[in-house]
Amino acid sequence: SISNGNETNQQNGNIFLTDILAFNVGRELIVYEFAEATQSNFGDPLDHRVYKQNHQPTCHDITQNPDTNGLHILVGFSKGQIQYINMQTKEQKVFNEGSYLDKAKVTCIKWLSNPKTYFLASYSSGYLYVFDEQLNYQRDTNVQPT
Repeated sequence: SISNGNETNQQNGNIFLTDILAFNVGRELIVYEFAEATQSNFGDPLDHRVYKQNHQPTCHDITQNPDTNGLHILVGFSKGQIQYINMQTKEQKVFNEGSYLDKAKVTCIKWLSNPKTYFLASYSSGYLYVFDEQLNYQRDTNVQPT
């Protein structure tokens, strides 16, 4: 799958747009940058991740923070987890860790336009969930079974 995002770069006082190409193949997620009027270079990815054997990426989406121009990537996995990656700060966060919310694979993931920190994830179980990347979702272990 391919996602496109736009990022603005400034070199030598000139501002130009950059297209972002990301794809997941097998256990890998690779992110490349393409600048207008320059050659693409598949030898130097912005980011290249290889995930564990049982955690294959199934989908992803990219957005750009309008305040900082930083790229934010979401990656859905075969066991239901979702990884958030801030490419500017290298911050990472995992949602549905341990598959406590849904054990099915993530089939599609998409950043929402308002508020900018919300995203939607669909699962092969048929459920849709809305997450906020600024919140930490944790299973409440204090709840006693009845």
